This record gives sequence, structure tokens and C-alpha cells, in this order.
Amino acid sequence: MKLKKSHNYHNLLIICGKVGAGKSALAEGLAALDANMSNQTLTFDNIAWRIQPFIEKMDDSDNIGAPLIFDESIMGATGRSMGTTSLGIKLRIGLITRRWKLHTYVLLVDEINELSDKLIRMCDVFINVRTMGIKRGYFDCYTNKSKIEFLFNAFKQHKKTWNSKVVRNIKPDCKGKFPDYSGMFFNKKEYSEMKDKETKQMEDNGNNKERKKTQVIVDVMGGMTQADASKKHSVPLGTVARWMSEFKAHA
Repeated sequence: MKLKKSHNYHNLLIICGKVGAGKSALAEGLAALDANMSNQTLTFDNIAWRIQPFIEKMDDSDNIGAPLIFDESIMGATGRSMGTTSLGIKLRIGLITRRWKLHTYVLLVDEINELSDKLIRMCDVFINVRTMGIKRGYFDCYTNKSKIEFLFNAFKQHKKTWNSKVVRNIKPDCKGKFPDYSGMFFNKKEYSEMKDKETKQMEDNGNNKERKKTQVIVDVMGGMTQADASKKHSVPLGTVARWMSEFKAHA
């Protein structure tokens, strides 16, 4: 990572694993190391749980070379999000056009197949965090891009699992066990409070979307045209059409 930055490249790391396996703890340790290599200190300015704040951090002018953690990156970094939503498209553009800022992006997700294939092609390091019984902190690390893309396609296209023979045949480039870094660089209490606040806002936004979706469906079923419903509720016409198609399919 340091070598890439010295040659004016940025870095993209993807960490996946089941809930509670230690993804956030590993990200904290890796980001702290990356910050130290750039003579910086890891703070809460380096982490986001929602796509909007993450994009804003990408656009900041005073964090050149800083690591940026996107926890819960399923909220905006899926193939569908990056291809169709305004924030997803901004994220994709930012990752391409902000390369000069030399960030190390650390994206956390439960399953690698949930992410956009564009992110997989940009990925420098893929780490699968796992448990052994009740013990956390075991990892398999892949830096060979062909291996990373193969694993993504195996999970995404062919519905394979980590127990599938074809997946087990792809050996990690390194593996081991990492210490519990949680709380070493982020205050645990403050971390939990910030995460709760951010995720609560995601829930509120989701509820607002569901309310708007219901209102659109009611109006259209009541005789309003999709075009008029689109204007009334400030929803793209294509989204209105999709909502109505989904509603009728399950009616």
C-alpha cells in the first residue's frame, strides 16, 4: 500500500465476513497502520457508515493520503446502487476521479458478492475474516487480482460458498490471525454511539422511502398517471414504473 502511494496510486481493500467475525476490528488496525505510514492519526473523520458521509469524506480537501473506512458498505456499494442511484454513481465517479488524493479505501461487507463488479476490478486486497468456533480474528488474504475476480464470480454468478470445492482450491496469498484492534484507535463508546446514530438515520431514510413508495402506488392505482406521480412525489419515472411492476407482480 505504501509502495503504491509512493507511485501516486490509491488503494482499495475489501474486508468481508459474518457479523461478529471481527471485520471492524481488523479495519481499525489496518487503517491506523495506513494513517501512520502517511504521518497521520486515525480519527472518526476516517470512518463512515452511510454512503453520503463517505462521499463527503472523499471530497474533503484536507485529508490527502488518509485511509477512509466505509463500514456497512452494502448501503450504497452494490452493483445496482452504483449503477442506478445518484449517490451510487457519485461513489463510482469519486473512486475513479479522486485517485490523485491517494486514499486507502477500506470497505466492509458481509459477503463479497453483494458488491459491485466495478469495485472488484479495482480491488487491491480482499480479506475474508472468519471464526473458528467462538474464536475470532482468523483471516484469508488475497492480493492476486485473478483470484479475487474468480472468487467474486464463483459467489455471484455460480452461487458457490466457502465450502465449495472450487473455492477451496483457490488458496489465499497469506492467512493467519490478527489481534483484537477494536478500541485501540477509536473510543469504543463513541464508536458505538456514532454507529447507532448513522444506522438509525439509514432506517429513517428507508422508512421515508417506503412511505413514498406506498403513496406513489396508491396514487397510480387511484387513476393518476405514472408521469404525474413521478412529478408529484419527486421520484424518477423509471423508479415509479419499477415500483408499479413489482406491486402488480405480487398483487
